[in-house]
Amino acid sequence: MPDQGEFMNPGALVATNCVSEGENYKPFADPAESSDALASMCKGGFAYRDAAGNATIFAGTKTKLYKLDGTSWVDVTRSSGGDYTMGDDNFWDFVNFGTLVIATNYTDDIQVFDVGTSTNFAQLSATAPRCRRFFIQDNFLVCVDTVDGDGDIGYRVRWSPLADPAGDWTDDPTGTQADHQDIYGGDYANAFGAALQNHGIIVQGKNLIRMDYVGTEKIFNFTKMDTGRGSILPRSCISNGRSVFFLSEDDFYEYNGSELIALGHKKVAKWFYKTFDETYDYNLNTAIDPLRKNVLWAFPTQDAASGVPDRILCFNWVDRRFTVIEQDSEILFNFLTVGYTMDGLDAIYATVDEIPYSLDSRIWTGGKTVLGCFTENHKLAAFSGSPKTATIGTTELRINNSGRTTIHNILPYIEGGTQRVRLGRRNRITDDESWTDWVSANNFTGEFNFLHDATMFRAEVEISGSWEIAKSLSFRAKATGGA
Repeated sequence: MPDQGEFMNPGALVATNCVSEGENYKPFADPAESSDALASMCKGGFAYRDAAGNATIFAGTKTKLYKLDGTSWVDVTRSSGGDYTMGDDNFWDFVNFGTLVIATNYTDDIQVFDVGTSTNFAQLSATAPRCRRFFIQDNFLVCVDTVDGDGDIGYRVRWSPLADPAGDWTDDPTGTQADHQDIYGGDYANAFGAALQNHGIIVQGKNLIRMDYVGTEKIFNFTKMDTGRGSILPRSCISNGRSVFFLSEDDFYEYNGSELIALGHKKVAKWFYKTFDETYDYNLNTAIDPLRKNVLWAFPTQDAASGVPDRILCFNWVDRRFTVIEQDSEILFNFLTVGYTMDGLDAIYATVDEIPYSLDSRIWTGGKTVLGCFTENHKLAAFSGSPKTATIGTTELRINNSGRTTIHNILPYIEGGTQRVRLGRRNRITDDESWTDWVSANNFTGEFNFLHDATMFRAEVEISGSWEIAKSLSFRAKATGGA
C-alpha cells in the first residue's frame, strides 16, 4: 500500500517480484522463451483448444497474422487484401466460435480462420462491421466500438446472426436476430464487452451497461448499471468470467454484476498514476492468471524504452492485495501448451541444455493454461523460468511508544532461497530515512545481526534463488530510554 505512506502503513511498503497467497508471498518466475521471434512487436495473441485438447497458438503484428508450428511462426495472413494496416495504438483482439478463430484490429475487416480447414485468415463476412473489441454472448458474436456502414460509431453495439458469425449481419430482428443498439451518454466509445454468468457487460468511458437476451424483435435489453465510472483504455479491461476488471480515470475497478469496487484506493492508485507513462497508454495490456487468482496489468513506466511495458501490477482477487513485477514485455498472454513427446523435443532442441523448462513442467503437456508474454525480443515465453529476486518491505513502526529502541536481530520466516536484510531507521517522522547496508545471515543462528538505536524502524528483505514462500519477519528489540 505505497499510497498510505511509511509510518504505520497497514500494508507492505514494497512487494516486488512476488505474488500474494493468503497472508504470505510466493515467487514470480522469469519468462523462458520458447519460440522464434516474430518479425516485429506482437500486438495480440490467442490460444485455441479443440475438443481433444490440442492447442493452436496465433499471434499478430501490425501487418501480419501468424500460427505457431513447433517453435516457428507460419504466416497465415489473409491471401486476398494484402498486409494489414493497423496503427501504433491499435491491437488484435481474438475470440473463438466453435472451430473458428476470429480476429479484429479495428482498421481491417474482421478476420476468421477455421482451425480444421483453413491455411490463411480471410474476411469473416462482407456485411460485418469493423470493430475494436468483441465477445461471445448467448451464441452471438457481439462487436463494440464499431466502424459500420454509417461511419465510426464508437457507442454502437452490433451483433451477428444467431449462431452464425460468418452470416449476413444485416439488421433482421425477427429473422436471423442480427441487429444493433446505440448507447448514448456514456462519454467516449464502448471500450470493452464481456459475458458474465448469465448476461453481458459493456464498459463505456463513464458507463457500465448490462446486456440481457430477451428474444426476437428486441433481442437484447440494455440497462445502465453505473453512470460514473468506466474506461477509455480497451486493453485495460478483462474478465475472469465472474467480474470485469478495468482501469478508470482515478483507479482500478472490479464490477461483479451488481457492485462496483475500487481496488487501488488507499493502496496503489496514486502510485500507479505517478509511475505510468500515459504517452503510451495504448501499450497497457492485461491478462488473467486463473491458477493464482490474479489480474495482471503490464504498463510502461516513465523509464520504459519506447513505451514498451516494463512493469506488471498484479492484483489477487481473493486476497485483495497488490504486488509489482519488474518485467519488460510487449504483451501479457494466456496461452495453451501445445504438448510434446521426448521425440518432439529432440526435433526442436539440439541438446538438453537448450530446453528452457524442466522436463516435468506442465509446459510439455498439451492443452494446459500457462501465463506468459511476448518478450521485448518478440518471442513467446512462459513465466516458468527461475524465480525472480524479490524484495518485500515492512511498514514503519515505533516499537517503543514511549521512547527509543535498539534493534538487535531480525529473523525472516522464509522457506528456501537466500536472503539479505537491511534496516531503515529515523528518529522523527520529518527526518530522512537512513538505511544500513544489506546484511547476510549469521551462519550459526540464521538471524540477521544489527545493533541500531532509533525511534522508528522498518526492514526490507531481498530473496534470491529457489525460494518457495515468505511469511514474516521477527524483530528482537530492546527499549533504550525516553525520546
